[in-house]
Amino acid sequence: MLELSKHLTAQPLWSPILDDECRQLAHSDRLDETDQLKAFAIWAASAWRHDSIESAVEPLTQIAEIYPFSQWARKYLEQASP
Repeated sequence: MLELSKHLTAQPLWSPILDDECRQLAHSDRLDETDQLKAFAIWAASAWRHDSIESAVEPLTQIAEIYPFSQWARKYLEQASP
């Protein structure tokens, strides 16, 4: 998860390719459920940080009802809603 975070933070801008990479990793059978949730959170936070709010909505929605991410994710989903 640290490598994912490091990789996404180093990107100068967000792109659909990064969405695809994150989606594949977050849904990967190679990760246990806890790491999948972390991947969704890192994806959401990184996309948001890169001002790609639309890209952050998908992973935020995936974790919005799951503790310990629920409160954080719902707050950002509310901000993303017009």
